[in-house]
Parts: sequence; C-alpha cells; structure tokens
Amino acid sequence: MGDVTYSIDVKTGDRLFSGTDANVYIKLHCNNGDSTEEKLLDCMFRNDLETGQLDNFDFKRQKNLSSVDFIEFWRDDAGILDDWYVDYIKVTKMTSAKELYEFPLFRWIKAGTKYKIVNYDTNLPQTEPYTDQRKMELEDKRQKYELGPHFEGAPSQV
Repeated sequence: MGDVTYSIDVKTGDRLFSGTDANVYIKLHCNNGDSTEEKLLDCMFRNDLETGQLDNFDFKRQKNLSSVDFIEFWRDDAGILDDWYVDYIKVTKMTSAKELYEFPLFRWIKAGTKYKIVNYDTNLPQTEPYTDQRKMELEDKRQKYELGPHFEGAPSQV
C-alpha cells in the first residue's frame, strides 16, 4: 500500500489578536489506538495562522488510519504574538473516496495545553471522553466571568 496524504485545513478566527506566531503541532488519532506522528503546522516562507485566515497543510504517511476519530493539538508560547483563537480544523484523507473529518473549536488555545477534540465535538457532559480538559475549560470561564467589584464601593460586575 502506498503513502496516504492527509490535508489539514485550519481556520483561525477573526477576533482581535487571534492569529499566532507560535509553533502549532497536531496529531491524528483513530479509536483503535493507531495515530500519526506529531506534525508541525508550518508553511515555509508564509505567514500562516493569522487572523481570519484559512491555512492548508498536507502530510504523507505510509500507514493509513482507518478513520480520524479525534485530533490532539497544542501550541507553544514562541513568538511575540502567541495567542490563538481557532474556529475549526478539518482533516481530509486524500484517498479515492475522500474522507472528511471536522473538528469545530471556536475557542482560545492556551500555550502548553494539549487539546483533544473528537470528530464534530458533539458530546453531552456525561459522555465527554476528556473530562479533565472540560473541567479546565470550565474553570477558566468561571475565573474570567467571576462576579465582583472592580474597585471599592462599586457594584459587582463581571
């Protein structure tokens, strides 16, 4: 069997300062335990992963994954502007019958945190496979939207 090409589309959000200069890595996983090696998402001589931009990255692999059930990705804190907001990641397995796997994110990605997202990211809280990740994200939201006065004598605000 020949090489299989995986095409990865990454849509960076259009929020203020949502693009990144950090190094971003991705790893594709199948539920049977098979996975790809980690791949640096970088196009030489191109300013990729910028605000509102759709970027495409291709890589070949000798062994075919039967399906792409979840992805694992992360970024470091390299570069001056390393914050990153991602709308979605799409993975297309470029075989005779192209297989498309979609991973909606619509969230800020923290440096040094490995995110695992299942295909279509459709889980109820009781069926969430990555509970630690969900708890971390909920705690971040609790802290961000904590109710309290911003200065003495003022009413409580978010």
